[in-house]
Amino acid sequence: WELGRFEGAERPELEYFNTTTPEALGLRSEDKDQPVLIYCTGGIRCEFFGAVLRQRGFKHVLRLRGGIQHYGNTEGGDLWEGRLFVFDRRNMIPVGPESQAIGGPPCTMCGAAAADRFWNCGNTDCNRRLVTCSSCLAR
Repeated sequence: WELGRFEGAERPELEYFNTTTPEALGLRSEDKDQPVLIYCTGGIRCEFFGAVLRQRGFKHVLRLRGGIQHYGNTEGGDLWEGRLFVFDRRNMIPVGPESQAIGGPPCTMCGAAAADRFWNCGNTDCNRRLVTCSSCLAR
């Protein structure tokens, strides 16, 4: 979420994807007739969670076909803010053409705009990948 999102998207109150439930996303039983749009990096997790939603009775589950990467490649990144986390050594990529990319996330350490590196926090109290700028990474 810190890296990027669609304009106006609300942050789910989740720590990990495997704890995702309709309730964790703010969906209630009375919402089962309302359209629900879900999107993921490449679409695989949305396939899984979309099936869970349909099993739980949600009738109009929509997903972004091919995920955010496919959206960026076919539609551009006009409605996307920031970068996209990817699960390989690149860590983050622009959505749409690089020339259209809108900034990046702020540095976790100093708050500088457009951080472009990850730092693996090995401390057991942290155990996260933090987004940092080049200056803070060098420290």
